[in-house]
Amino acid sequence: MSTIHILSTLVGGEWHFLPPGGQQGLTMVHTFNWQVPDALLVSKSVSPGGESFGYWYWHPGAQQVKMIALGKALDGVSLAEYTEVTRQGDLLTCHLLTHDDSGTKRYREEWRFTDDDHYEWTLYAYSEAGEQQVMQASFERRTN
Repeated sequence: MSTIHILSTLVGGEWHFLPPGGQQGLTMVHTFNWQVPDALLVSKSVSPGGESFGYWYWHPGAQQVKMIALGKALDGVSLAEYTEVTRQGDLLTCHLLTHDDSGTKRYREEWRFTDDDHYEWTLYAYSEAGEQQVMQASFERRTN
């Protein structure tokens, strides 16, 4: 049975980046919509650096949720492969590889839902020195 519904919390409205301390400047918006119920969730991310589209799907052979994201970044085309997506309570964890002109990198994301309309996102990079936090952001769902 598909467990892609671990992502259903994200569907509806727009998820807006909340700058630290209410600062103005960087904007980022994510949307998530079902394209094939129980099988495919499509996300769109828009920021000053470009836009990307994510295709979240249930992989029946691997028996897990995966995702492919394609985008046009400032320095060319980028591809991200989410190789494992799991959820335990309010924590969504994603293991991913990114591919661009500079090579392949390995990351882990944590999306901690603090309520139905807010989540804290943290990005960790892997290197020879180990895992290191490289980014953190807060997002809020807004509906029109």
